[in-house]
Amino acid sequence: MKEALYLFFIYETGEAAGQNMTTVATTAACRWIKNQVKHDFVAHEVNVTDIVPETYLSGDKRMSALNALFGRGLSVTARAHIPEDILQTVLKTDSSTMESFVERIRGMAMRQNASTTSVGNVPNLLAAIYAATGQDLGCVPESSQSFLKIRKSSKPGGGIEAQLDMPSLVIGTVGGGTGLPTQEQCLEMMQCTGSKSNFRMAEIIASVCLAGDLSLAAAVATWQHAGAHENLVAIDRKNNNV
Repeated sequence: MKEALYLFFIYETGEAAGQNMTTVATTAACRWIKNQVKHDFVAHEVNVTDIVPETYLSGDKRMSALNALFGRGLSVTARAHIPEDILQTVLKTDSSTMESFVERIRGMAMRQNASTTSVGNVPNLLAAIYAATGQDLGCVPESSQSFLKIRKSSKPGGGIEAQLDMPSLVIGTVGGGTGLPTQEQCLEMMQCTGSKSNFRMAEIIASVCLAGDLSLAAAVATWQHAGAHENLVAIDRKNNNV
């Protein structure tokens, strides 16, 4: 009788994203397992017919429910208190509108079994940061998995309490494209070099993504989104005499 067994390998890769090193290590471990079974369990008629070192369950370069539950790479949370006067003067909205809109978005995502409940700006921001800092652009899908929460604030000044959870942020500050001249300069500007620098980078990314999602949520909730795009296109055409 054939049975399937799924093994999850857990690694610590320091400041590196570590996809290549973990692939090499997992492949070596799978070879060792296959050889051990062949030699030690032959009397029990146990045999390994096939081993696949990488499957869809790894969540590599794709959104995954397992990543959301157990994390992959770094898991980071950004929080912010936005007072009511800032909501009204800067984002042109209010706490009631923001709370209601994000709750509707979350509700629709849950009903559709979506693997993310952010507003939708995170992939754009990640792609820009990843390109600038030498990250693997293929990891944008899994890393953009994020969950936005907003509630009215009881702090002085009112407003909202916002939180963005990013459970599977795959980044590194060494290795890969991080050593390219321009990308290395960007990491230095962000003070993301040296020990534990990937933790600092994760905090910066989460903060930027939270700000971007709040801006987009306010724009969509108050019907400013399409008009803003039209205005920018008109300005661009004017500047370029199109």
